[in-house]
Formats: sequence, structure tokens, C-alpha cells
Amino acid sequence: MPRPSRFLLLPFLLSLTGILFCCWNLWGSPEALCVTEGCRLFQDFTIGGISLWLIGALSFAVFLLAALTGFAAAGHVIAACGLMLDCVLLCVMIAAAPCFNCLLVGLLLALVFLAFRTARREQREGGRINEFRRPGRSASPLFALWGVLFLLDAGVVAHGMMKPWPLPAGNAAGSARVYFSPSCEACRALVAAAAGEDASVAWYPVAERERDLVVIAEIIRRTAAGESLSSALDAALISSPVWEKPAPALPGLPQRALLQLRLWRNRAHVLEAGSERLPFVEFTGAPAVLLRDVPSQAAPKTSDQALERSSSDTGKQENVPRRAEDSLFGVSGFCTGEEPCEKPGNADRGSLHELMNSAS
Repeated sequence: MPRPSRFLLLPFLLSLTGILFCCWNLWGSPEALCVTEGCRLFQDFTIGGISLWLIGALSFAVFLLAALTGFAAAGHVIAACGLMLDCVLLCVMIAAAPCFNCLLVGLLLALVFLAFRTARREQREGGRINEFRRPGRSASPLFALWGVLFLLDAGVVAHGMMKPWPLPAGNAAGSARVYFSPSCEACRALVAAAAGEDASVAWYPVAERERDLVVIAEIIRRTAAGESLSSALDAALISSPVWEKPAPALPGLPQRALLQLRLWRNRAHVLEAGSERLPFVEFTGAPAVLLRDVPSQAAPKTSDQALERSSSDTGKQENVPRRAEDSLFGVSGFCTGEEPCEKPGNADRGSLHELMNSAS
């Protein structure tokens, strides 16, 4: 019987990397690497009061010991059990939110599994690979299942990294994000009414028609030259008539493909948010569109006071906030602050806040 190797280099290196990475997630700064929200979701996850990262580090320590002593069969069996558990975690992340760091650990675990599996086969065959093995005989159904789940999670991560794209005009970090289309009459009215409010508004273009692609490209060119968004939109609409075929004045193919991809992403974001009409507005902070009719006095501090306030205001229409669906535009609110993120502008000019609360 061939004498097995007493040291397995590849499983050893992979196991050592896994230990260091799990310890870094446990005591280091894992947020520096993670690019998904799932990291915060699973960072403090425990099983029986034991951190998932500590369990991972101990598991890789077992693999390290198996690699040092040359027990490829034991390492292969333990890695297979770990890979089955990781398949369960991958299913959970598909349903909840993928954790980028967890995916990296899962990848290291899968590589350890393959390394031990290969080492076990070589020990069994005395270091020689059977040249007459039938094709596909060495395939692992467990690894194939894990690979499918891993790719699904990786696709969700890639999708989450594709953020909506704002126009250079406006403030990309603004408290209000407006998704608009040049073909939408209400969108054009909103752009005109919000002229001068670029400091608090981020503008996200959406192409509803083929013509919009040309108009948006012209808007980008004009705003880059210093024009305001409102004047650039008006000029782009005048200089871009309705065509039956694509216009020869479109940007080059690479630029057009990139712009189209960005516009698709913006449109997908609107649809994912549950809206089918434009303009679509997202807020950060407490939007004034929901606080317009709220009395100016301080809000109740306790839930009991809130219930008393609600009972006393029953039947008083002036104290009932206007519903978001009663406004002119579709609204998605993300209210985490206390101050309105939109305040009325000059009284003689319709502000974004006033326009959104006007009657249709």
C-alpha cells in the first residue's frame, strides 16, 4: 500500500488563509472589505451563543491539522459536511441578503474541499491518476450544488453594486432624488419648478422612449458646459425632434452603450421600488411632502401621548397629514430624520415641495 504524504501543502495554505480571514472578521475591521448589507446582518450572528466567525476559524483549524498530519480522507469528509452547511447558509442569503465576506469564506471552504478530495484520490492511487477513468466520474454533486447557489448569491451581490446613476447637474448626495423622463410632461414641470434647488436635489434620468436617449445625452453635454438643468432640458427638446429612426447625432457606440446601461439601471430601480409612473421621488430624512399639514408644535414624546393626540384629533381634517398617494407624483419615503428634507422656496416661485403638493 502506498505511503500517504505527511504534509498537504495546498489544503494547509487554504486553511491558514481561512483562519486568518475568520479572525479578521471576528476582531478586525470586516466592514472595510464588505460591499453588501448582508455583512451587517450576519456579522453578529451566533449559534448557541458562539459567533459564526469563531466556528469558521475553528473549522479551518481542524482542516489545518488534517493537512499537517496528511489525513486527506478525514479532511475531505469534514469539509463535505461544512460545504453542506454552507449550502444552507447560501440559501438563507439568497432569501435575505448576501454577505460578501461570508461568500469569501464559503469560497475558501469549497477550495479546501476540492484540495482534500484531490489529495485523498492521489493517496488512494499512489500519486497516479487513472487515465482510463470515465469522463465525469470525478465530478462532485455536492460541489455542483454549492456552485449553483454561490453563483446565485454572487449575482445578487453584483446587482446590488449597480447603483442608480444621477446626472452631473444637481447634488448626488441631495436629500431628494428625482427620477424623471424628458417625455413626461409632469417631469418637465417639476424640473422647471425646482430650478435653482440643485443643492438639495439629485436628478436621475430615465428613458421611456428612444428619443429620450438623445435628449438626455444633449442634457449631459449642455450641463457640463455650465447650463442649468432646466434650460438644458428645454434646449435639448427643441434641438431633438421626434425621429422615426435613431438620430445621426447620437454619441459614439461605446458612450451610447454606457448611457443606455445607466438609464436601464435607473428604470429598473423605479420598477423595483414598486412605481410605474414618473416622476418618482425618493427622500432621505423626514420629507415635507408628508409633513405639510402637520401642526408646528412639537410631537408627543411617548406612545401614550401619541394615542391621546390621535384621539383628540379625530375628525379634524386640518391636522391629518396629506397621504403620499394624494400628491401629484409617485413618492417613496425613507424617513429617518426629524427635519423636513424639502422646505418651501420663494413664495413667488413654486418650489419642489409646493409643486409636489399641488392639485393635479
